[in-house]
Amino acid sequence: MITFARFEIVRTLRNAKFLGFLLAMPVGLYLVLAGVEAGDPSSGDPQAVYLLLMIMMAVYAAIGSAMYATGPELAQERASGWIRQLLVTPLSFPSWMIAKVVQSLVLTLPGTVAVCVVAAVVHGVTMPFSHWALLVVAVVLGSIPFGLLGQIIGQFFNNQAASAAQLFVLFGLSFLGGVLLPTQALPATVQQIGRFTPTYHLVQLAEEVVLGQPVHWIHALAIAVSAVVIGGVVLTLWRRDGATGN
Repeated sequence: MITFARFEIVRTLRNAKFLGFLLAMPVGLYLVLAGVEAGDPSSGDPQAVYLLLMIMMAVYAAIGSAMYATGPELAQERASGWIRQLLVTPLSFPSWMIAKVVQSLVLTLPGTVAVCVVAAVVHGVTMPFSHWALLVVAVVLGSIPFGLLGQIIGQFFNNQAASAAQLFVLFGLSFLGGVLLPTQALPATVQQIGRFTPTYHLVQLAEEVVLGQPVHWIHALAIAVSAVVIGGVVLTLWRRDGATGN
């Protein structure tokens, strides 16, 4: 499993265009949103706004990278016959799934760190080093359900449809969970629905560790439960389709 995980990570890291996309998307969104908010006098303290946007875009970078590292790539691997080749190796499905999760975790780091660096350099966002570290750890580990969700998309959709499905799910969960807009700005009904999404709990957890607030472990528990449930769906799909690699 370790060898396979290392192979997958190295193979993906060699794709410069893919890595560039993982960096450019969240950083670009952060800069655009920061520019819009900075020009709005009603936004309040600019530094508080930049800090909140940094948290939101760090979460977006992590979950987006985790999903893109598994979803469309897995669909492409199925189409190319790579999965069928893996089926004749001693690699078990749990080992394969864990290796894919590890791969997605590694790929969440560049975008997450890039957002933090840009916020610090461009807008002077400052906080204790421990808070920076906790933010990165929280959003990277909190991206596990989304890496597994990407596996569902990669198994369920074909090569052409996976990217579109990925984008739809990513933006849908980001909107409902308060990643693209603060939850307070959403309609009450949407806020209630959003509380059932892992994105909501990841944003709340990230805000608590960054702001030094008491951590409500219900958020971590909700993320963990989401990972278990989604992982169960991945296993079910694999048992249904994995025997043929389709």
